[in-house]
Amino acid sequence: MDNQNLNLQPRFQSNEAKKMPQKKTQMSSEEIGSIFKYHQSKRVTQQTENRSISYSNSSNQKNYNSSEVKTFNTKSLFSTKLFTTNQEQHFYQKYVIERVLKENKQCKIVICRESNTNYRKVAKIFEGTMYKFEDIVPEIQTNIKLSNFPHRNIINLIGLFIEHNFVALVFEIQAGGTLYEFLVKKQFQLADWEIKIIMKQILKGLIHLSKMEIIHRDIKLDNIMFTELNNIKSLKIIDFGCATFINDQKLKSIKCGTLGYIAPEILNGQYYDYSSDIYSVGCIFHILLTGTRLYPQFQEQQQIKYLNSQNAYILNKSITCPIILDLLQSMLSQQSKRPLAYSCLKHQYFYKSSPSITNQLQNMQFPQLKNPFQKSDQI
Repeated sequence: MDNQNLNLQPRFQSNEAKKMPQKKTQMSSEEIGSIFKYHQSKRVTQQTENRSISYSNSSNQKNYNSSEVKTFNTKSLFSTKLFTTNQEQHFYQKYVIERVLKENKQCKIVICRESNTNYRKVAKIFEGTMYKFEDIVPEIQTNIKLSNFPHRNIINLIGLFIEHNFVALVFEIQAGGTLYEFLVKKQFQLADWEIKIIMKQILKGLIHLSKMEIIHRDIKLDNIMFTELNNIKSLKIIDFGCATFINDQKLKSIKCGTLGYIAPEILNGQYYDYSSDIYSVGCIFHILLTGTRLYPQFQEQQQIKYLNSQNAYILNKSITCPIILDLLQSMLSQQSKRPLAYSCLKHQYFYKSSPSITNQLQNMQFPQLKNPFQKSDQI
């Protein structure tokens, strides 16, 4: 059974969430929209067809401390540092598209080549009238904030183009492929040390997201990639299309994620926080250990949804190590008892030698996971 991707529209927001006052920690959709309209008008006035807002993250980034994170002002960076408006090139002037990786009605992911340098990048392009600009503002906000406080395990935004009926986010290319593709190449047989390296990097990435006050909400195999081929130490968390800031109650009222990975509290419309991403990592941990998902793939969508919402998962019986079981079950526990990423990293699993689990992975059939850009039913 394919995984189902959830990305519900704003009409599912509760009236209470709509009335909830917002803590302003990032640029609002109105502010981004006003910049968008200004440059659209400027382009027409100057009679220049290929003029757009563009952003280039080429400046050296400094290390930050907790006080800098708390006082981080996205608005000032957005208006003075990130965006340049003088004679900037349009995306199609600066980049040549080589091939389309994924595509749906709203956007497409492409491999593109920079005309001047021939360096390859990855771009997420929203073009035409099939998308609503206000719906992708949170994704823009999240990527801008993360680009100013980069982390080795988080994909980095390196370019942004906004024009009438066109938005393009440009990222560094991930030549090593997805975690799912890595597992396929390994025939789903990972050594214990490989699993530890992968898990450590994901958890370190989540620690950084929590410092940035960001919840990813769609952690899964397809959203974990590697910058370098056959180098599991080059792991990156990607795709912030479902991400939200912790204090954005309006956006948090929208159910978002993928069945089989999504935390039950999100699926049930309850309060949730950073620990919800830990549940998704627990689902990945189970796959890395056994090659099987928590919720049987042969179930119908509604049955998977019900089991997921009730946290009625089924652990593979091949997991017998008490240390591994303790960490896994804690990550999949009720929200109130679920540890955060920092606590998970301090678990004895990462410090004590665990029995080899390679034999557990043999002769196990790995479920076919759905491409997130293919058409899927929403609940």
